[in-house]
Amino acid sequence: MAGKPKQGKSYLVRDLAYKVQNQNTMYDLKWLGQTVHQGDVLLLALEDSKDSMNLHIKDMNLKNKKKPTTFVEQCPTLERGFIESVRLWHKQMPNPKLVIIDTFQKIKPMGDQKTRNSNAYEVDYYYLSQLHELARELKVCFIYVHHLSQADKGHKWDKIMGSTGHQGVTDAMYMLERDEGTNYGTFEGIGRNIPAFKYDIAWNSNLKEPFTFQWDGDHYQMQMKKHKKNIMQAMVQLAKDGEVEIKPSQVYSVLNLVSQKEKGACYKNMQRMKKKSELREGETFGTYKLPLPVDCYDKNGNIKPEKAENVPWSKEYKPAASGEDLIDFEADKIKRP
Repeated sequence: MAGKPKQGKSYLVRDLAYKVQNQNTMYDLKWLGQTVHQGDVLLLALEDSKDSMNLHIKDMNLKNKKKPTTFVEQCPTLERGFIESVRLWHKQMPNPKLVIIDTFQKIKPMGDQKTRNSNAYEVDYYYLSQLHELARELKVCFIYVHHLSQADKGHKWDKIMGSTGHQGVTDAMYMLERDEGTNYGTFEGIGRNIPAFKYDIAWNSNLKEPFTFQWDGDHYQMQMKKHKKNIMQAMVQLAKDGEVEIKPSQVYSVLNLVSQKEKGACYKNMQRMKKKSELREGETFGTYKLPLPVDCYDKNGNIKPEKAENVPWSKEYKPAASGEDLIDFEADKIKRP
């Protein structure tokens, strides 16, 4: 799991550790909107001291929760007892489930004889393969925290600091990115056996769980919802200006879309909205129009509540109690199911 410095990576994995350890209690079972499975956790918070860890646990309202097996500041490196120590912990726990290493650099040997003449990729691959083999042997999930480089990369996952050994060995990669100067960001993942995902998250949005990230929703769905709202606002404004049949280029102009990527996304969303009857196809090829008269919409492009109950695709739609009820919307007859 990678992210830039001071964006909350340690808080994120610490929250996960306590939720896995406490899943069978009254503690909230959701981590970023996902239900976790209970088990014993080994938390190696190697960038924390005892005092800083205690302060963080207090800030996160975790003082009264069951504590994972936790070590701070230092632990054996991979070539000097790390694997043996994890095996020992595994034997002592009734239900070992998760090992968190914060950060990988703290357990990576430096200048070891076995890798002295190897390049960066070979070094990373060699040590990460040891972690991978240990995880398979013990049937335990290993998550290690790593950093992102400051340089812009063509491929998003190339931003992970170091060689591509990190991408080659791991079964899944996760990335935390926080918007500069805000409490909002994204958490996304990709892997061999998981579908790619991207979540919108917010820092400390719920006062019951301070100093944690909260799940705000699926990033693509949230973006789609926001984009559809912008399209409807543009369509309503153009309709008020006297435009009946509207070209996508007119919507681009109102929304100030410049790049081909933005225009392409807008065009595809308008097509989807047409299929869902949220927009209608105009008489002229390639044009669109609103399915209802413009006075049925508010300034945000939403159907007014007093009109919505008669619209089959709206959430407020109320089917007729009995018989057939036909509604005429600008010569289009829509039959209620």
